[in-house]
Amino acid sequence: MNCGSDRGRVQYRMLYFFHDRRAVISHGCRKERIVPVAQVDRAIANRREFARNPERHTMRSW
Repeated sequence: MNCGSDRGRVQYRMLYFFHDRRAVISHGCRKERIVPVAQVDRAIANRREFARNPERHTMRSW
């Protein structure tokens, strides 16, 4: 999944996924007409890595 943001004249897209009912940001990239396959593959790889050890990839600030 993704959500977009506009910063000046360049638009960015944040790719994210859900894990245990929580949204997890995978990474960001420049927005294009469609999400490039390489960016989707990267998000899938990040999701797999996160699923292996969620605690290692989770920031606790409270």
